[in-house]
Amino acid sequence: MADMPNCPDIEPLVTPYVDGVVPPADRSVVAAHLEGCARCRERVDAERAARAALKSHAASLVGRAPLDLHARCAAALRAPAKQASGRWTTARLSMAAALFLAVAGVVGYGVFGRTATALAAQLTLDHLKCFSFFEASSGPANPVELEAKLQRAYGWRITIPPTSPDGHLQLVGARRCITADGRIAHILYRHDGRPLSLFLLTATERPSGHVEVFGYETRIWSRAGTTFVLVAGEPDADVDRAAAYLRGTRE
Repeated sequence: MADMPNCPDIEPLVTPYVDGVVPPADRSVVAAHLEGCARCRERVDAERAARAALKSHAASLVGRAPLDLHARCAAALRAPAKQASGRWTTARLSMAAALFLAVAGVVGYGVFGRTATALAAQLTLDHLKCFSFFEASSGPANPVELEAKLQRAYGWRITIPPTSPDGHLQLVGARRCITADGRIAHILYRHDGRPLSLFLLTATERPSGHVEVFGYETRIWSRAGTTFVLVAGEPDADVDRAAAYLRGTRE
């Protein structure tokens, strides 16, 4: 009997599993792993809860959220990361998802692309969700290996900026994010130890821009048919330095 896959083997399949798009054989593998892994079950439950919150509130949360709700959610999202139960993480994600819908006026799941603010809000939620569950390796990740992994799993041919020469921006992983169409690559970094995300939206171009939402800074730019979105909870100057490096590696 073959050895059961471990958590790193399962990680690329979790979001497709939640989406219901993995092949039957892979679905059986993930289901078997979840029976014996409480941590991965918590992650699946949290992804399902975030999606359910987006769907269930879409029809009713239209317009702007009350200022006190905005302030409470923004404060919660800025709180330092901590080890917590799946219940705590799910509640935090669900509250943020509800705020996103209220502020952006979204009337259906998966239409975050209509405005820069809505796009930034959705990807900020994905940034928080992925860093809540992702476990980095002990050292910088290999960009070539990650590129090959994404191509095998999703057919993407993308170039991943490596760890910066000065070591301030460290590449720690890459995955496919949970979205309506499933076409967003999420590259995970740590900038002086703080989580930073670079999202790649293929086959789309958007105007460059800066957006602040939920207390997080977002930088948006496009090149050669791909839109890049950087999300980080850092001061403007630090985000701009990281963006300059990431854009420079792709010139």
